[in-house]
Amino acid sequence: FSGVSVLYNAFVAVLNGLVIALRHVNPGILIGCLAVFALAWALFVGLGTACVKLALARRTGIGAVSDLFSGTVEPTGVSVLRRAND
Repeated sequence: FSGVSVLYNAFVAVLNGLVIALRHVNPGILIGCLAVFALAWALFVGLGTACVKLALARRTGIGAVSDLFSGTVEPTGVSVLRRAND
């Protein structure tokens, strides 16, 4: 178990170093960094969701991509507005 204890000691040393470093940072800067991280994460999730939705959608015409983001595409890939007009 000496390998596990070496890894544990290294992890604790790095964690203690981070705690000491964070104590010397202005709280305003820390909050700003956390806010930037939260906004970047939200943007990542939002763009990822849009890309997956776009990739998995069945396109049935010129307006299908715009219909995709307006919420009018049914799981069949047929636009609600086009089916109502046919």
